[in-house]
Amino acid sequence: MPRKPPASNARKKPRPKLTEKEELFCQYYLVKLNSTEAAIKAGFSARTAKEKGYQLRHKPHIEARISELYAKRIERVQVDADFVLREVVGLYDKAKSNLDDEFTHSLLAQALKALEMAGKHVTVGAFKDTIDHNHKGEIRTVTRRVVDPKEAT
Repeated sequence: MPRKPPASNARKKPRPKLTEKEELFCQYYLVKLNSTEAAIKAGFSARTAKEKGYQLRHKPHIEARISELYAKRIERVQVDADFVLREVVGLYDKAKSNLDDEFTHSLLAQALKALEMAGKHVTVGAFKDTIDHNHKGEIRTVTRRVVDPKEAT
């Protein structure tokens, strides 16, 4: 006898409730961006924190909670790649109009540095470098010895 397909109104499996330590891990992960450090701060043993942090980061309900917390933070601070770009363009326009004012240039340099730091933040991602890691074929190790010409004589 053929199997019946699942009912179309079947509900999704509810996300497991996080333990207190798991919730703390998620909160600290946003601060540290390091699974081991977050596990230690959440109260897991320092001896097993590396393994525990790895395990926690690969649990779907933990990943979902971290993503949820990221989204809330972005919404709360209102800083994204578009914000950084708008501010940089605004600072560029100010710099063009005040070319001779040394004090203004100093403030603009500080503002640009602050924007650069904000733009490099993981959740903003305004300055992402993309590297293609595709490879086909054989991989060989090549070792070369570099010799200073002055020392060769």
